[in-house]
Amino acid sequence: MSDIDFVVTWLDSNDPEWQEQYYLNKNKDKNISSHAVNDARFRDWDNFHFWFRAVEKYCPWVRKIHLVTSGHYPKWLNINHKKLSLVKHVDIIPRDFLPTFNSQVIGIHLHNINDLAEKFVYFNDDVFINKDISPDYFFKNGLPCDQLLMEPLYSVGNKNPWSIVRHTCASIINNHFNKKEIMYKNISKIFNINYRLIDNFKNMLQLPYENFSAFHDYHLSAPMLKNIFNNVWEKENEFLTSMSAHKFRGEGEVNTYLFRYWSLAEGRFYPVNKHHRGYFYNIDLNNIDQIAKVLLNEDVNEICINDHENLENFIILKMRLTTAFLEKFPSMSSFEKVI
Repeated sequence: MSDIDFVVTWLDSNDPEWQEQYYLNKNKDKNISSHAVNDARFRDWDNFHFWFRAVEKYCPWVRKIHLVTSGHYPKWLNINHKKLSLVKHVDIIPRDFLPTFNSQVIGIHLHNINDLAEKFVYFNDDVFINKDISPDYFFKNGLPCDQLLMEPLYSVGNKNPWSIVRHTCASIINNHFNKKEIMYKNISKIFNINYRLIDNFKNMLQLPYENFSAFHDYHLSAPMLKNIFNNVWEKENEFLTSMSAHKFRGEGEVNTYLFRYWSLAEGRFYPVNKHHRGYFYNIDLNNIDQIAKVLLNEDVNEICINDHENLENFIILKMRLTTAFLEKFPSMSSFEKVI
């Protein structure tokens, strides 16, 4: 067994109590963006049990899995599993900020999980391990395996809320770190033989600029250090506390990217080529066959199967994805029980 934990967040949007609180709070807030309450943000694909089957098959070495929810759990879940830690929002977020329907608020409080290992990997429930992975895939020399890839920040506005998040995160980094000093101290982690040639070239193009514009983000699992969270909270307590009051996503917020960026800025990461580690898909009828092929052939280490606002044919896609998962993982894991 390793000293690495997994943290995964999950939501049951069909839970009556959750629905009551959701609509009550939604109707109170007249300034919620359509992005914050889009169906894709809360829709259930009924495939979370496959996430556990993947972990048990491919990462049996994990020390503990912390499942973070508002307080409800899948009916099929074996809540007595020795490796399972059930974490409610109230366990990590001050009551004054609950209930929350803002996954970004949940993410910035992960360090408050009881008995959380110093080294942990954060998953959204749409990111699946796809083949055998060893602990040093996530951490080497006690550091998260990551890649510092600088890039310009693309469109910012209501049509691209992720750019706003990235801009806010980068702004905070620029407030606390000097880019030139970082480049000098961590030159071997900015230009590295493990990176693709094009990535080293992209970093070179960012050298003349005084501040960081943005870092490239990967919609896959995220290895993290708990003490980075503590450091960021110490430096940005007022901002993070204020943001915690946002029950739904809004402008000017951050997410777990901030803690990853902070780790990159401090040079507390082991340089790897992140581009070869997994695939990201906005699932639709045009790529469902490719997704199924990647799952069954174990082409890559992990895969993100992302729901999105423009998705059509949800029922058909859900059935076809479930069929692929059942072919890949036909047997129950020890994290499941018969219902």
